[in-house]
Amino acid sequence: MSGRVTDCKVATWQLGKNARFSLVDDHGEFYCNKKKYRIPVSIFSLNRFEKLSGIRAGIRTHKPKAPFETFYQFFTNGLI
Repeated sequence: MSGRVTDCKVATWQLGKNARFSLVDDHGEFYCNKKKYRIPVSIFSLNRFEKLSGIRAGIRTHKPKAPFETFYQFFTNGLI
């Protein structure tokens, strides 16, 4: 989840904006443009954040190759 939030923070900073993020139960909450949004952790992503907030940063994320879902998993398995 921290990597996905970082993607969103970078996207907002690139545009000179800011958003505040928190984890509440099984939802990621964020405050942006004076509005509060909730997204289930299982589907939280930069794409979903951009659609809900209306922010379009135009950046793409880089993902690790299968079977890893995060770079943390990739690193902890000693593949780098």
